[in-house]
Amino acid sequence: MQWEAAGVFACARLAAQEPVTIGPDIGFEIRTAKEFAQTSFPESTIDPTSWHNLVSRYDGNTLMIFCDGWLMASQPADGALMWNSEPLLLGVETDEGRVVRHLYGEVEESAIWPRALTDAEVAALGR
Repeated sequence: MQWEAAGVFACARLAAQEPVTIGPDIGFEIRTAKEFAQTSFPESTIDPTSWHNLVSRYDGNTLMIFCDGWLMASQPADGALMWNSEPLLLGVETDEGRVVRHLYGEVEESAIWPRALTDAEVAALGR
């Protein structure tokens, strides 16, 4: 499958098993032909014991993360997505190939699209 330069989208419905996961933020990161980009929002802004729909989107210009249909954070980013040998990871953060943080909770479902979804599509998934 060829990823469009326009972007990628991921959605996960999750709930933490404990009141607080390790790490203060919920984030999303990508590597483009021009840069490494990431965005995040404080976990303290949501109830970590409830189910939430998380949506991350990169449209070729901006990296965004939504929670329950609300834009929580965004960061300018530029460039086509890069293929690399790193594994696709959900619920963990790595540093130089080593897991440094992970979600203490459950992910019910996830999906990845080869394009950036529209605002209407993101809103529908956030319901």
